[in-house]
Amino acid sequence: MFKPKSLTQLIRKQHFQGLAWVFFIALFIFELRYQQEKYTHRVFIKLIDSSKSVIARNGQRWKNDIPRKENNPFNRSAFAVEHEHTVYDKLFIIQSNQSQNIERGIDVVAVDLNECDSAQLEKLPRIGPFTARKIIQYRSRLGGYLSVLQLKEIKGLDTAILDEPQIHWKVNLSKINKLSCGRFDITKWYKHPYIGKEKAKIIQNYIKMHSPMTESKWLKMKALSESEKTIIHPYLHFD
Repeated sequence: MFKPKSLTQLIRKQHFQGLAWVFFIALFIFELRYQQEKYTHRVFIKLIDSSKSVIARNGQRWKNDIPRKENNPFNRSAFAVEHEHTVYDKLFIIQSNQSQNIERGIDVVAVDLNECDSAQLEKLPRIGPFTARKIIQYRSRLGGYLSVLQLKEIKGLDTAILDEPQIHWKVNLSKINKLSCGRFDITKWYKHPYIGKEKAKIIQNYIKMHSPMTESKWLKMKALSESEKTIIHPYLHFD
């Protein structure tokens, strides 16, 4: 004789089926992510293999073009906090892609951000008079570019120009106009994009208390955070 299941048994059965579905869905999502990571890894390895000859020929030039860590101590918190790669990783990737474009026969124009003028910039793809003027104006405020990625700090700028295959961006670090710690001019300091009036006053008081200012004294300053000191440091000249 058929005996109907109790309400408790039915609830337990439905509960078990629900947990089973949740488990299988979670397993399916995990498998999708795993396969995506495997594919990404394979593509990355393939890219590295295909770029070996380019890296071998141009490695030293890239090393000279990219700011050295000891002279330009940028870190993730100071300059690339929201990006997956560090500044140096991204610069290497950009320059590697540009060198491969040269191999493929694409006409590439070398442009130094610290030496070019508006007329040169306006001749480049994606750059008109308005964009060229903004790049030059921001360079003047900074005292010179340390990295191509600083173009991303310009409000309203189309950052696609960083990956434009016809442009080989360079940065001549010898053209940086640094702020003198010995002859402190607060007007110049607070106009710098990384400083402003509040930080300029803090730095001015610190320099007065610890004159003459040296690099070691700057690094010991507690009034600014490590990321603030790091991003300002390459623009300072210690007498």
